[in-house]
Amino acid sequence: MYGQVFKFFKAFHSDEKPWQLTLGLVFGYMMGLSPTLSALNLVLLLLALMINLNISFLIISFGFFSGVGYLLDPFFHKVGYQLLTSPGMKELWLQLFSFPIALTAKLNNSIVMGSIVVCIVSSAPMFFVFNTLLRKYRDPINKFISRLPIIRSIQYMKIYENMPG
Repeated sequence: MYGQVFKFFKAFHSDEKPWQLTLGLVFGYMMGLSPTLSALNLVLLLLALMINLNISFLIISFGFFSGVGYLLDPFFHKVGYQLLTSPGMKELWLQLFSFPIALTAKLNNSIVMGSIVVCIVSSAPMFFVFNTLLRKYRDPINKFISRLPIIRSIQYMKIYENMPG
């Protein structure tokens, strides 16, 4: 876990484009809010491996938002229950749940359905929020992190390790 945290700070300090870091945060956000073994997480993981995003940002974001997602489960249940029991959508659910893939993905579970809908609807606004915050605070946070004693000692150790002789 400490390795991922150091990779997170290294990526934060690197020359990677802000959208790569932000996309890692958003994918981790979506994976953290949805139930761990959901079809959405599998799809997001496959997409994350195909596109150029920061995996350490994804892992740290996933860890943080997993706790938040657990706290939001009652809200996800209410959203999913409203969607699944809506009389206007009864025909859609009958058609959808006639396919085994929908049942395998547990889309008939109110928490799974609610979390997927909330994640998909909120992912675009969260991308812009995370990207704005990252662009605005990247330099001040880098300056603060570089002044921390533990980071300075790690930097000195790396310099010492790379010295000839």
